[in-house]
Amino acid sequence: MSVDGEPKPWDPHPLPVMGDSDPASIFTAVGRALTEWNSFESHLSLLFAHFIALDAESIAAKRAFGAVRTFEARLDMLRAVAEAYFAHFPNDTISRRLYNLVKTEWRNFGARRNEIAHGLVQPWLWRVEAIGSDKTTYCLVPMYFDFKKTDLSNRPKYAYTSEAILSYAQAFADLRSFPLEIATAIIVRGRANPGMQG
Repeated sequence: MSVDGEPKPWDPHPLPVMGDSDPASIFTAVGRALTEWNSFESHLSLLFAHFIALDAESIAAKRAFGAVRTFEARLDMLRAVAEAYFAHFPNDTISRRLYNLVKTEWRNFGARRNEIAHGLVQPWLWRVEAIGSDKTTYCLVPMYFDFKKTDLSNRPKYAYTSEAILSYAQAFADLRSFPLEIATAIIVRGRANPGMQG
């Protein structure tokens, strides 16, 4: 949650009272969310490559971006090449927006992606007694040994229904537009100015 108390789209969803009646819906939602996230990261690799090679297709740059193990490290690489690019081709509005996205939105959504990628679909037992239901429902929860995502009473810090996961999937899909917009602008600028060097 933000400093002003307003929820942000990357905040963890509150723990639900009930989960999904069919675990298959969660498996499907996880698949969609991870596919949308991978598409977003693919767009970041294109942006990274165009910051380096401008209007050219740089397979080497994309492969270098993919060789780095963590998303946080890839964001650091992206910021580093963006700083070099904007030093040659200043654009305060776009560069400021990019740096803000790298620092907050993209990093925070990365945490949600990790929860989705490393969670387990399990019967959702916590709070069921409080509503007096004996129906088994399911949520995506942390792995049993993930001490950062569970407390000492084994209460999970997140439990996602398919609806919550699909909301993140849509948010991940929406992340693609800005990297693509910048990459396209770099290509257009490069083609309008042949021989331009970064």
